[in-house]
Amino acid sequence: MWLNSAANKNLKMIIKLTVKEEPSLFEDVSEFIVKTNREYRKEKSFYTSHIIEFKDCHAEDFPEIENFEKYLGLWKTNTIVATYEGDSDEYFSILNRVIPIIKNVELIEYLEISEPPAI
Repeated sequence: MWLNSAANKNLKMIIKLTVKEEPSLFEDVSEFIVKTNREYRKEKSFYTSHIIEFKDCHAEDFPEIENFEKYLGLWKTNTIVATYEGDSDEYFSILNRVIPIIKNVELIEYLEISEPPAI
Protein backbone atom coordinates (compact mmCIF):
# COMPACT_ATOMS: atom_id res chain seq x y z
CA MET A 1 0.00 0.00 0.00
CA TRP A 2 1.10 3.56 -0.70
CA LEU A 3 1.54 4.46 2.97
CA ASN A 4 4.08 1.72 3.56
CA SER A 5 6.13 2.12 0.41
CA ALA A 6 9.73 3.14 1.11
CA ALA A 7 9.98 4.70 -2.36
CA ASN A 8 7.16 7.11 -1.53
CA LYS A 9 8.54 8.50 1.74
CA ASN A 10 9.62 11.72 -0.01
CA LEU A 11 6.27 12.33 -1.73
CA LYS A 12 3.67 14.38 0.11
CA MET A 13 0.41 12.49 0.54
CA ILE A 14 -2.47 14.19 -1.23
CA ILE A 15 -5.75 14.16 0.72
CA LYS A 16 -8.05 15.98 -1.72
CA LEU A 17 -7.84 16.27 -5.48
CA THR A 18 -9.96 18.28 -7.93
CA VAL A 19 -10.56 17.86 -11.64
CA LYS A 20 -8.72 21.15 -12.26
CA GLU A 21 -5.53 19.71 -10.73
CA GLU A 22 -5.46 16.37 -12.63
CA PRO A 23 -8.25 16.24 -15.25
CA SER A 24 -7.12 12.92 -16.75
CA LEU A 25 -7.78 11.06 -13.48
CA PHE A 26 -11.47 11.98 -13.78
CA GLU A 27 -12.03 11.00 -17.42
CA ASP A 28 -13.33 7.51 -16.68
CA VAL A 29 -13.41 6.65 -12.98
CA SER A 30 -15.65 3.66 -13.71
CA GLU A 31 -12.57 1.56 -14.56
CA PHE A 32 -11.29 1.89 -10.99
CA ILE A 33 -14.50 1.44 -8.94
CA VAL A 34 -14.24 -0.73 -5.83
CA LYS A 35 -17.64 0.18 -4.34
CA THR A 36 -20.66 2.19 -5.48
CA ASN A 37 -22.92 4.10 -3.11
CA ARG A 38 -26.45 4.91 -4.29
CA GLU A 39 -29.28 6.64 -2.48
CA TYR A 40 -32.74 7.00 -3.97
CA ARG A 41 -33.63 10.59 -4.79
CA LYS A 42 -36.92 10.93 -6.68
CA GLU A 43 -38.61 9.42 -9.68
CA LYS A 44 -35.85 8.21 -12.02
CA SER A 45 -32.78 9.69 -10.33
CA PHE A 46 -30.46 8.91 -7.43
CA TYR A 47 -27.44 10.27 -5.61
CA THR A 48 -24.28 8.34 -6.35
CA SER A 49 -20.63 8.30 -5.37
CA HIS A 50 -17.87 5.74 -5.74
CA ILE A 51 -14.90 4.40 -3.89
CA ILE A 52 -12.12 3.98 -6.44
CA GLU A 53 -8.62 2.57 -6.15
CA PHE A 54 -5.54 3.51 -8.09
CA LYS A 55 -2.90 0.75 -8.13
CA ASP A 56 0.67 0.58 -9.43
CA CYS A 57 -0.54 -1.20 -12.57
CA HIS A 58 -2.77 1.79 -13.46
CA ALA A 59 0.23 4.08 -13.98
CA GLU A 60 0.44 2.95 -17.61
CA ASP A 61 -3.10 4.33 -18.14
CA PHE A 62 -1.85 7.81 -17.17
CA PRO A 63 1.52 8.35 -18.94
CA GLU A 64 1.02 12.12 -18.80
CA ILE A 65 1.03 12.17 -14.99
CA GLU A 66 4.38 12.52 -13.28
CA ASN A 67 4.77 10.77 -9.91
CA PHE A 68 1.57 8.74 -10.30
CA GLU A 69 2.62 7.04 -7.04
CA LYS A 70 1.22 9.94 -5.02
CA TYR A 71 -2.28 8.98 -6.20
CA LEU A 72 -2.07 5.29 -5.27
CA GLY A 73 -4.70 4.11 -2.83
CA LEU A 74 -8.40 4.52 -2.18
CA TRP A 75 -10.45 7.62 -3.02
CA LYS A 76 -14.08 8.65 -2.68
CA THR A 77 -15.71 10.69 -5.44
CA ASN A 78 -18.02 13.60 -4.79
CA THR A 79 -21.74 12.80 -4.83
CA ILE A 80 -23.67 13.58 -8.00
CA VAL A 81 -27.25 13.15 -9.19
CA ALA A 82 -27.55 10.44 -11.84
CA THR A 83 -30.43 8.76 -13.64
CA TYR A 84 -31.20 5.12 -14.27
CA GLU A 85 -30.94 5.82 -18.00
CA GLY A 86 -27.29 6.69 -17.48
CA ASP A 87 -27.40 10.32 -18.49
CA SER A 88 -26.43 13.12 -16.15
CA ASP A 89 -25.57 16.80 -16.33
CA GLU A 90 -23.15 16.38 -13.46
CA TYR A 91 -19.74 14.73 -13.38
CA PHE A 92 -17.27 13.66 -10.73
CA SER A 93 -14.95 16.54 -9.94
CA ILE A 94 -13.50 15.84 -6.47
CA LEU A 95 -11.61 12.89 -5.02
CA ASN A 96 -11.05 12.60 -1.27
CA ARG A 97 -8.58 10.03 0.06
CA VAL A 98 -10.18 7.35 2.22
CA ILE A 99 -8.99 4.39 4.24
CA PRO A 100 -10.97 1.22 4.88
CA ILE A 101 -12.22 0.52 8.39
CA ILE A 102 -13.83 -2.65 9.65
CA LYS A 103 -16.99 -2.41 11.70
CA ASN A 104 -18.46 -5.33 13.56
CA VAL A 105 -22.23 -5.12 13.68
CA GLU A 106 -24.41 -7.29 15.88
CA LEU A 107 -27.60 -8.37 14.15
CA ILE A 108 -30.53 -9.69 16.16
CA GLU A 109 -33.05 -11.77 14.26
CA TYR A 110 -36.23 -13.35 15.57
CA LEU A 111 -37.27 -16.90 14.82
CA GLU A 112 -40.90 -17.97 14.91
CA ILE A 113 -41.54 -21.00 17.09
CA SER A 114 -44.35 -23.54 16.94
CA GLU A 115 -44.02 -24.81 20.50
CA PRO A 116 -43.05 -23.15 23.79
CA PRO A 117 -39.34 -23.56 24.48
CA ALA A 118 -38.31 -26.13 27.08
CA ILE A 119 -37.19 -24.43 30.24
